[in-house]
Amino acid sequence: MAAGLGLASGKAIESKAFLTDYYRVYVVNTQSWFDNTSLYIHYWGGASGTTWESCPAMTEAVSDYYSGLYYYDVPNDTTNFLVKQGTGGVADWKKTANFTIDLNKTQAYSIEPSVSGQPASIGSHTVLLSAAQFTGVLYHIDSCSGDHAEGYEANPQLNNLFVNNIGSSEKALFPTTMVTDYVSENLSHDLGKTATVSITNKLAMLQAKYDAAHPAPGTVNIASVIDDKS
Repeated sequence: MAAGLGLASGKAIESKAFLTDYYRVYVVNTQSWFDNTSLYIHYWGGASGTTWESCPAMTEAVSDYYSGLYYYDVPNDTTNFLVKQGTGGVADWKKTANFTIDLNKTQAYSIEPSVSGQPASIGSHTVLLSAAQFTGVLYHIDSCSGDHAEGYEANPQLNNLFVNNIGSSEKALFPTTMVTDYVSENLSHDLGKTATVSITNKLAMLQAKYDAAHPAPGTVNIASVIDDKS
């Protein structure tokens, strides 16, 4: 990836899910809370979850927003999560307090270190990215995938958490700020064909694909009719 775009390196292994019943949790490390190279997530409350030993690493999407913007895709029936500095048992100050998932997908989360060796607090965070930093988020969204966490079904969440909060001067850079898009459906980042597009064009593609999948009441989705007849 190009330098200066606020992207983390080493994306061969990502926190991604290929099912449509997943939800992407975004966490901001606001105050250099951790002393490891990764954040780990422990989630529970749904049909499946993690254990202390199986906590997976989160993916860093933007390296230069505070001390990193991270994400992980959890099953959409997950009710609670916490973030840790490593797997297995850790000291209280190396984990956050428990937090309830926002199933409306209208908030990101921030880690706020506490004092006296207690678990860090975690709360709602309004993400204010630059256009260049936003490419780090879009890099992990595949326009041709119908996945709720990483495809065009994530379009409402992208708007709620990021686009709506980006300032007008940064939005003016969308037509000239480029991002890698993945144009082979159902293939991973490593296998899919790629194209370099502007933020404006990628957002337009995501919106068009989302709208086609969710036609207004009383309208007919021609593409789905054609698919059904073929």
